[in-house]
Amino acid sequence: MENRRFRYVFAVCGERFFIEQLHFAVRMLSKRSVAEVVVVTDSRRNEVPITGAQIIDVETPTHFNHHQASIYLKTSLPQHLEPGYINCYLDSDVVAVSDEVDNIFNQFQAPVTFAADVGTLEDFSPFAVNCGCMEQTMALKDAEAAYDSEAVVEYRKLTDLISSQLDEKKRSPIGRSKNWFKYHFGDSEIYRLSDQFYQHKTTGKWFLSNGVDIQEKYERTNWISKVSGCEWDSSKLRFVRKDGSNAQQLKCDHLKQFLQEDFGVTVPNGWQHWNGGVFLFDDSASVFFNDWHQAVIQVFENLRWKTRDQGALIATVFKHQLCERQLLDHRFNLIVVNETEESKHLGKAQFLLNGKIVDAVFIHLIDGWEDPSSTVWSWIWSLSAHDSQPR
Repeated sequence: MENRRFRYVFAVCGERFFIEQLHFAVRMLSKRSVAEVVVVTDSRRNEVPITGAQIIDVETPTHFNHHQASIYLKTSLPQHLEPGYINCYLDSDVVAVSDEVDNIFNQFQAPVTFAADVGTLEDFSPFAVNCGCMEQTMALKDAEAAYDSEAVVEYRKLTDLISSQLDEKKRSPIGRSKNWFKYHFGDSEIYRLSDQFYQHKTTGKWFLSNGVDIQEKYERTNWISKVSGCEWDSSKLRFVRKDGSNAQQLKCDHLKQFLQEDFGVTVPNGWQHWNGGVFLFDDSASVFFNDWHQAVIQVFENLRWKTRDQGALIATVFKHQLCERQLLDHRFNLIVVNETEESKHLGKAQFLLNGKIVDAVFIHLIDGWEDPSSTVWSWIWSLSAHDSQPR
């Protein structure tokens, strides 16, 4: 391997957190690779200086926030890099954990080689576009939690109060007789227990004085629907969003819809979308990057898109007819989100992914950075401490 032809590239600017994250990632990488490391940044935005790597300083549009500026740099990398290299881009939360890191360059196929993302396009959709599905599902989850902690408690208080008032009327023989005659021989269909409550004799239901049916109000689906704004679909036995989609799952089809409407791209069912955290490219990728960059600018200017680069990436992939390309091996972008039965940390760099044991080379720590309760982070931290020991 000719080291001068291979290079790692980061694109980071702005907040201290991400720059310190970058410093950690660069240190871990430099211990395991002999390739060059370059950081493309906008130093005018940085809360602290970037050190430990070659710096390429690029001024970004001032009207962008830091997140947009980082994406702007990332999607315009060929414009700022010296030609003649195969490059490996890494997000700042991607950590090198194996001495095999430079083997990633063996997987390169021009013009670009990306890794698969986690989940499906439908899973990613609420995180990519402002369709309201995420907010509705989160509101539903909050309402479901609040029902158990609030509504059930309120209902019990009311029913206990009704029982208490009934008991009060039954304490004396005279009171008990009056209450009995009032209930059975009163002219009205309504039995008024107090200024707070009355009962409909035929149905036996209790109401608040303002006419609210207590049982109906605190019935689980009714209460959650009112609080969350999601309707209960009795035919499918689930809560639905305003558009009729399943609110109990954080997924939707709006990303596909918006890609079609805004970019003219039709994504087939089951297509695995790409992750933008680790990818390879060379000088032949300049046209691809230019189109990706322009698509990102279009996303920034459209309020129904969130500030992400992946929706624009999908549009570019299909424009260049690269959707069937072979992706990077999972070990070169082992994405850690939430641990599930399909994705488990087995210890050190070993993970169980969909029933297959994978030895990670790069760990993409989307969740759990600096979280001492994370077994992945704890191991990475111990690995970095071992790196720091004199040899």
